[in-house]
Amino acid sequence: MSKIHVIVTTHTTRHLRRTLMGVASQWRKADSVTVTIDGDGPEILELVRACATEFAMPIRVVSRVHQGVCRSAQVRNNGARAAIVEAAPDDILVFYDGDCCPAPEALERYERLFDRASWGFGTMGGAASVDDDRRKVMLVIGHWITLTPEQTEQFDERALRMGKWPAKPDEEEIAKLPRRRKRYMRQLLMRKLKLAKGHKPKLASGNFGIRVSEYVAVNGFDELYEGYGQEDDDLGRRVYKHGGRVAIGVDQCLVFHQWHPTRQPGAWETAPGVSRFKRPYGVEAERGLKNPVSQPEPVVEGVASRETRVAH
Repeated sequence: MSKIHVIVTTHTTRHLRRTLMGVASQWRKADSVTVTIDGDGPEILELVRACATEFAMPIRVVSRVHQGVCRSAQVRNNGARAAIVEAAPDDILVFYDGDCCPAPEALERYERLFDRASWGFGTMGGAASVDDDRRKVMLVIGHWITLTPEQTEQFDERALRMGKWPAKPDEEEIAKLPRRRKRYMRQLLMRKLKLAKGHKPKLASGNFGIRVSEYVAVNGFDELYEGYGQEDDDLGRRVYKHGGRVAIGVDQCLVFHQWHPTRQPGAWETAPGVSRFKRPYGVEAERGLKNPVSQPEPVVEGVASRETRVAH
């Protein structure tokens, strides 16, 4: 049975406690939990240490000095590097953003979808290969339920601790999920016919699962993406190009995206990563898991043991 290693990415304390509460309240417990931080502010480190105690959950913390620009791709890779030290190739990395609290059944659903080796339409197309590695699901795409400001304010922590949903989403929000699943399954079929866009179905970096072997094979996130956007589209299309088999969990592997003030997204063409995204690409990230962009050495702290060491 593959182990599941959860990686939570954040740059702020906002909503992080509830997200870690969601991780701790899973029906299927995580085998390891890593919080990777775009910064080294003491307030985040103090919160994570408090959560490790409150939820009786050992947490690995990876931090490094903020670089003056959003480098979420690099920060996710920092967390993955630390988690992979104790992981096997068949193990699963599940990535969450710090404002995305997983539903209690989320990790169990991920495990089921990864275990169903010949489920759905794979990017290889046709019948299952005799090569077991090509039959395995390598990527599972999850999704989110968007909470309103009122639902975020009324977030039921007691229900979450009991393994229940902490909020009752609007009916329309729930109705979107099967429609999205149908659309993503259609895109997988189009991919089989070589008619899909390179990054479809879309991988959302705030909630997805990937096998360790696949993450290593594509060299993780491309750390040359800076600012917000496109780094997840890029990871998805490289997994597809590599032939990684995909399962769609947008109506099963769910997180509650907690409301917070944010900038209004502009047109896709105006996002900072678009020019890079339009460049030719291969399977491996140009600068990624194995050859990171220069940064201050990340510090890895095992909260349970209070042991601190420098990441390799």
